[in-house]
Amino acid sequence: MKRITPIFVFSLIANFQVFSAIDFNREVRPLLASKCYACHGPDEEGRKAKLRLDVRKDALKNDVIVPGEVEDSEFHYRIHSDDPDEIMPPPESHSSLTQQEKELLDRWIKEGAKYDKHWAFVKPASPKVPAGKKGWVRNPIDAFISDNLTKNGLTPSEEADRYSLVRRLYLDLLAFPHRNKPMHLFSITVRMLTKDWSINYSDQSITERMGTRMADLARYADSNGYEKDRPRNIWPYRDWVIRALNKDMPYDQFTIEQLAGDMLPNATNDQKIATGFHRNTQLNEEGGIDPLEFRFYAAVDRVATTGTVWMGLTTGCAQCHTHKYDPITHDEYFGLMSLLDNVEEPDLFLYTDEQVKAKADLENQIAQKITELQKNDTEFEDAFAKWHKSESIKATPWKTLRPSAMKSNLPKLEVMDDDSIYSSGDVTKRDVFDLNFTSDQPITALRLEVLTDDRLPGQGPGRCYYEGRKGTFFLSEVDLKTSNGSKVQFAKPTATSGNGADKVIDDVGSSGWSSAIGQENHLILPLADPLPANTPFSIELLFERHFVASLGRFRISATSSTNQPRVSKIGVEAEHILSLKETAKSRDLSALRSIYLEKVYLERPAPTQPATVQTNTRWIWNAKGNRPQETLYFSKQFELKELPQSAEIFFTCDDNVEFFLNGNSIGSTDLWSKPVTSPIKKHFRKGVNFLTAKAANGGGPAGLIAQLSLKSKNGKVQHIFTDQSWKFVSQLPNPQAKEWHTQALPNPKSVVLVGKYGDGPWGNLGLPQGKPAKKPNPITQLRNRMPRPNHTLVMLERPKDNPRPTLLRHRGEYTSPKHEVPAGIPEIFGLSGDQEPVSRLEFARWVVSDKNPIGDRVVVNRAWRSLFGYGLIRTNGDFGTQAPAPDHPELLDWLATEFRKQGMSLKKLHRLIVTSSTYRQDSKASPSLLEKDPQNRLLARGPRFRLSGELIRDHMLKASGKLSGKMFGPGVYPPQPLTVLAHAFGNKSWNASKGEDRYRRSVYTFIKRTAPFAGFMTFDGTSGENCLAKRDRSNTPLQALTLLNDEMYLELARAAGLEVHRRNDDPVHSLFRRFLTRPPKQSETDVLQTYFDQQLQRLRKGEIKSSEIAADPKATPELAGKVLLARAIMNLDEAITKP
Repeated sequence: MKRITPIFVFSLIANFQVFSAIDFNREVRPLLASKCYACHGPDEEGRKAKLRLDVRKDALKNDVIVPGEVEDSEFHYRIHSDDPDEIMPPPESHSSLTQQEKELLDRWIKEGAKYDKHWAFVKPASPKVPAGKKGWVRNPIDAFISDNLTKNGLTPSEEADRYSLVRRLYLDLLAFPHRNKPMHLFSITVRMLTKDWSINYSDQSITERMGTRMADLARYADSNGYEKDRPRNIWPYRDWVIRALNKDMPYDQFTIEQLAGDMLPNATNDQKIATGFHRNTQLNEEGGIDPLEFRFYAAVDRVATTGTVWMGLTTGCAQCHTHKYDPITHDEYFGLMSLLDNVEEPDLFLYTDEQVKAKADLENQIAQKITELQKNDTEFEDAFAKWHKSESIKATPWKTLRPSAMKSNLPKLEVMDDDSIYSSGDVTKRDVFDLNFTSDQPITALRLEVLTDDRLPGQGPGRCYYEGRKGTFFLSEVDLKTSNGSKVQFAKPTATSGNGADKVIDDVGSSGWSSAIGQENHLILPLADPLPANTPFSIELLFERHFVASLGRFRISATSSTNQPRVSKIGVEAEHILSLKETAKSRDLSALRSIYLEKVYLERPAPTQPATVQTNTRWIWNAKGNRPQETLYFSKQFELKELPQSAEIFFTCDDNVEFFLNGNSIGSTDLWSKPVTSPIKKHFRKGVNFLTAKAANGGGPAGLIAQLSLKSKNGKVQHIFTDQSWKFVSQLPNPQAKEWHTQALPNPKSVVLVGKYGDGPWGNLGLPQGKPAKKPNPITQLRNRMPRPNHTLVMLERPKDNPRPTLLRHRGEYTSPKHEVPAGIPEIFGLSGDQEPVSRLEFARWVVSDKNPIGDRVVVNRAWRSLFGYGLIRTNGDFGTQAPAPDHPELLDWLATEFRKQGMSLKKLHRLIVTSSTYRQDSKASPSLLEKDPQNRLLARGPRFRLSGELIRDHMLKASGKLSGKMFGPGVYPPQPLTVLAHAFGNKSWNASKGEDRYRRSVYTFIKRTAPFAGFMTFDGTSGENCLAKRDRSNTPLQALTLLNDEMYLELARAAGLEVHRRNDDPVHSLFRRFLTRPPKQSETDVLQTYFDQQLQRLRKGEIKSSEIAADPKATPELAGKVLLARAIMNLDEAITKP
């Protein structure tokens, strides 16, 4: 090994004395983390030479580092070596140290190689507030900034002008400039705001603005992601965030409800909705996947997101191995997962207060209507008595079976109070339920009821939640065996609804029975031979499909009746009542009467009535039948002045005929003894109509008879019947052509009248029967008016007796499970024993407690970034050892402690920042300031940066006068080019919203993960696929083209131009104020006026079409000119930039 000469070492040591003491956290740790920790850090699997440099006691072993003795430290010689086999970091790492960095590390060793705990893991303490610059300090923020500027030889910038201040404030807090007052009062508003900075913090626009930022963190989207990317219903979570922020919910409560709201005592629906934060994970519905694998990857996402949002750590880096830089071991990562993953993922059904009231009102109306109908219908009692007597004989008595034992491959089965069986826990694509029973009576048949439940996807009865429709089930096989293993054979199964009832006993796993979602049905399984009483037996239910398809709730009953068991179309309750003995039955007749009334009596069809045949209706053709094997073409032409309200035709023929109305086939028959009837209203037209027929006879009597009845709006009936006015031909040039149906026949002949209806060979022809009419069921009509609840995705803690074990996955792969890992947090946080959280709720409370040293810093840093463009620490979601040191560490800690003192109020935090002189500074920078502080880390000037796509759109909506104040509800669809979805997965339709939904704030825009809204993505928006703590900001030509040509912005330019035109305002000054807040300078006025005059001249000459520019055929050149002017001003850099 080459050694450095003592003389050189001595010279280095001598030079150290002129420097101040080294700050390990600020100067050394970031250097070690970036250059050394990858090979010599926390990750034991990736650690080389058994050398660990992130822990002092390990770094001092074997004289790697000898505190105070540079020349005795191996570390020193390795970093200074010029031997490629000896030097550290090695050349292939491409992380070589500079000479300045080497000297810094030598100085650090000389000073004792002191290690300090990483600043982020040290609880923040409120530092002493410095005095700051007199006359400039408005609050402690300014004192810290002023003190730091003085140390660096800088002074604060002047305060920004009043228009810039107001525009800055309103863009930051509301997302659009203040336009509530007429323009002539605007300067008064400016003076008021710049004096005391008053703003209505209860304005819900503020929380809509904050909600957009929260959506990035929550990876909020309105679709599932992955290949199918189907829509999902989770907008109630987004609305909860806005409401919570609006009432300034303390941040600790805001956090606890999102992470564990379902676990709070007597949790409300709102607290459950809040848990949608971690239901924003993607859902893979691609065919052939393992749902448990992608549930695992959803848990991976939750750990990473929680780390970013509340812990300020890149926890996801420990998924595959111990974190290479931060003190998070591989086991500790899965301990965090265990805290977050012991959950079910149900839908929560939500009724609004109005819906609850409407539902109760309708239920009362139904009860009253049932009573009223039973009382007033004179035929009801007799009908019920006859039905009751008849059905009681047929009814089968059933007895519910309660299992003595249950097991399954993975789901947890639980017997409910009503003896139904509820399935919870994890499910697979092949689930098997094994249920043991003993009956004290012989069994001749079994009944399987599939039941709904609000806890199930789509209310059940199945547990399908991806690929298939929510709530679907698929029962592949049912096996019945006695305790000795003998298989009991079934006869033919039947079911109330669905297909494949008989397939459940065919021993083919790919076939089976399923029924409608959200409905209760049952399957009857008759036994081929009775099962003797007291015989222990088991029922095995197999659910196998290409998606999760097991039952969520069901009940099994048995009967010993020797009657043929039947499915009950009116439900098992009625069947039960009908099967009771008379003494018990009398107690339940009221319920039975109500069921009969609604499901049987009111559903009966009305008696059919014979059609009325007009006396002028005649048989036409040839009664003698002396033209065998002939085909004739008949036609009747008639005129209508108005379209009929209803119309019906009846016809028949000997031998066969097909009728057409205006070229449309309306029926055919080859059975002369039974006339066809058909409603044909939709095929008529005003003016001339043609009723045509193609008839054929194979010999013997030949005849055709028809009658068309038309009813007008005033009730008058017109009849068109077969008579001597009909024409026919025996040949056509092209019988297949449609022309002969809609125009007069060529060289027609008059028909032969055979006789009136009932004459001749057809005398025994019965009258055509009218279509049976059915009266609307008033009970069904009321039930159809029942409000349908919204639903959203929530988390639900699993029962304590069925926890989900969390296994360490080698290299983070689902397919490589290892040992089980208990719930817990990383050791670095210094909790042990009873202090360490072991449940999701305990974790949520810890993460916002003062025991989490990073949490408050993360929150205030995010708030700072939202207002200044950069955080006090630039890596917004990473406060670990790889992160740069804070630009203003004392200020960061003061804000963190003050935030907690002020009750963790986000509104107070924002108000504190925007009322500082630091925030009010002019954003312009002199060349010397740019040279000294190009990134504005010292904050010697105000913030200035390009707005996000959402803010740009909201700003333009407000300025153009189109912004809708409507809040909450499902996502809306602003206009965008249809080609955006051309190559997207899943649903490719984007039907732009109409009315005010078209102009709602951007936070309500529908977000499709595989094709996010183009207008936002162009300006660095997010897809909602991952948690995003910091958006990048770019400047591209596509952004300029979007503002110029996108349909959305063209529409807003037209709206702004039209409003100015209607008000007859000065176009330059009015539009400039609308979009830029301030009045234009004279030089700006001159340029814009010249542009307006030039465009107006071109429009008047016809070089540009006014109708196309204004999208109005009646547009004047003056209107179109104002649209072009609005478009130009909207595209100014200042229009999309915070001043």
